[in-house]
Amino acid sequence: MGLLRAPLKTTSILASCVAPPPACRPPRLPCSYTARKVGRAPGRYFARSCRAAVGLARSALPAFSALHGRRHGMVFVALLLVCARVDAELRILTEPGPPTAFMQDGKLRGFGVDVVQQLIARTGSRAQIEMMPWTRAYTIAQREPDVALFAMVRTPEREKRFQWVGPILHGKARFYSLKARDLQVDSLEDVAASGPLAVPKQWYSYEVLKGRGLDNLYGVPTPETMVTIFAHGRVNLILLEDILLRDMLAPAGLAPADVQPQMVFMESSYYIAFSLDTDPAVVAAWRQALAEMRRDGSFSAVFRQWLPDIELPDVLR
Repeated sequence: MGLLRAPLKTTSILASCVAPPPACRPPRLPCSYTARKVGRAPGRYFARSCRAAVGLARSALPAFSALHGRRHGMVFVALLLVCARVDAELRILTEPGPPTAFMQDGKLRGFGVDVVQQLIARTGSRAQIEMMPWTRAYTIAQREPDVALFAMVRTPEREKRFQWVGPILHGKARFYSLKARDLQVDSLEDVAASGPLAVPKQWYSYEVLKGRGLDNLYGVPTPETMVTIFAHGRVNLILLEDILLRDMLAPAGLAPADVQPQMVFMESSYYIAFSLDTDPAVVAAWRQALAEMRRDGSFSAVFRQWLPDIELPDVLR
């Protein structure tokens, strides 16, 4: 109600969002929040305060126009547009996992990295890509604004927790054994009877297998751990996407010729997932840019560069 009785203070909120803090004056919400946090991440909190101000101002616009006339109402709308254009810096998070993302000679490389860098350029986004453990990245993407995470399986459980762009990858998760083991796995009953099965706990496939009640499921902290203990013979089976096989086996001294492909367990599409508190207009721009990459052949060129032995799936065309 204070906004309706004192419209000039509403204008001051918008104006203070155009100018950086500490230009904010009473009323202190939401700009005071920015002033307290600006030392930590000025772009991110500045954008958040402006989005909050836009919401407040939209609700007050009819009363403002009624009190001050159409001309002042147009000025009010212009201020809204200025504030809405605040360009928050995006944090783009990923986990180490070739060929999607990995460090080489001190530089971040990979298929997913190249796709995301092209999307950053095409959308004109201010963004930085950070690599970190999956669990940490997933937690940040759920809790903080202006965060994106790649590449993540889109599941019913995750559907409403993120805004989705993609898919950018599609793979088949298959069980693998060492050829020296001479195993034959054609069903989940065979899997259960084949000895220890290692799968990273943070993978969606682990959640699915756990739900099936497999007694031989051995959860490990990382994909690297899974492949290492597999190479040393401590487990009989692992579950890997076909698109990851060559790169995941190599650090453990294995090649695709050393393993026996078993039954396909599931197929998954991988997406870029934006936090819910990211401006939907930003997400829409990224979707459009990805669609343009598909149309002009840029996406297929990146795919062929990093995955030359795999045919581009129809879902990615």
